[in-house]
Amino acid sequence: MSGTNRTKINSALKTLIATQVPEFFNNVHTKLRFWDEVDDFPHCSITTTGEQREYLPSEFEWGYLTVSIRVYVKEDLTAPETLDSLLGKVEDILRANLVLEYDTNKCTTDMRVISVDTDGGLLEPLAVGELLLIVQYQVH
Repeated sequence: MSGTNRTKINSALKTLIATQVPEFFNNVHTKLRFWDEVDDFPHCSITTTGEQREYLPSEFEWGYLTVSIRVYVKEDLTAPETLDSLLGKVEDILRANLVLEYDTNKCTTDMRVISVDTDGGLLEPLAVGELLLIVQYQVH
C-alpha cells in the first residue's frame, strides 16, 4: 500500500467501518462530502483534519492524527434516531479496534473519540453527525 501514514490510516478506518457496518452498503469514502453532495444514504466520509507530533528521546516520535467521521442519513420519520444508531455502531467498532493495522507491521496504538456532534434534527428528513477522533501511532 503506498501513501503516507495518514492516508493509510484513513484507508484502514474506511475498510473497518465498511466491513463492520452493513447499513452503509459500502458507501464509505475517504473524501469529504457535504450533505448536499450526497445522493446515496446512509453515507460515511472519513477525513484527516490535522496532526500533532510528540518528539521523545532516541528519535522516537508519536503522531496524533485528528480524524473526522461524518455520517449522513435520509429518512422521512426517523432520521435523528437512525443517525444516533449509526454513530453508536461506529463508535463501538472504534472502541473495539483501538489497535488497527494500517500497513505491514504498522498499527495504531490508540484511538479515542473526543467529540460527537449532530445537527439536532434541524435538517429532517436529513440528518448529519460527526465523530471527532484522535488516532495515536508511532511515526517512525
